[in-house]
Amino acid sequence: MAHIEQFVFEPVPNDPEQLSSYLQILLDHLSLYLTAIRNENPVPEYNTEPDKPHLGQLVIADGTNWNPGSGRGLYIYYTSWTLVVVL
Repeated sequence: MAHIEQFVFEPVPNDPEQLSSYLQILLDHLSLYLTAIRNENPVPEYNTEPDKPHLGQLVIADGTNWNPGSGRGLYIYYTSWTLVVVL
């Protein structure tokens, strides 16, 4: 199994004309990073809330039987479930 490198943010450019390019590269890298994580450690899908959620737990809520607030999507648990991305 391949090792997933840590995702690191590059400093935001001071030049406003470089911001669009910076954001596109950042989003591309983030997409690749999230894809690698999913491929190495698939996130489980639930149709009911997990019994004992723990800090930082990632789950996919089906959005039908279990809807933590924003429908089907990837959620992370802090003190409550927070939507990461709609699926």
